[in-house]
Amino acid sequence: MVQIYKDEAVIFDLDDLLYKEFDFMRSAFWEIAKNVDPVEPKKLFRSMMVRYFSGNKVLSWIATEYKHQNGKFSLDFLLSTYRSHKPDISLNAETVPYPQTPALGRSRANTLAPRLVQSA
Repeated sequence: MVQIYKDEAVIFDLDDLLYKEFDFMRSAFWEIAKNVDPVEPKKLFRSMMVRYFSGNKVLSWIATEYKHQNGKFSLDFLLSTYRSHKPDISLNAETVPYPQTPALGRSRANTLAPRLVQSA
């Protein structure tokens, strides 16, 4: 957890509690596919997913397969894209909205600040 203001913090979700890691990975693969092959990203994305489910190192494969493109798609570039892309993901379906929090001095009822527990 990182403190931002006195009564606010950023919480990093590392265990599939709020967001599924697989969804993040799928989003990153799609972003990479659009960068590497803007003409046919769906084809590359499907190949990436097949390789992932086969247990292959997808980003290493892309770096090798596309190295002829002036080294633009190096493993470092792909990892950076994977880690820093704006994810197209949604909250875990089991996550419930955080209730109003008057103790913080203002209402958060209209936000989706999830609780750190899953619903039953």
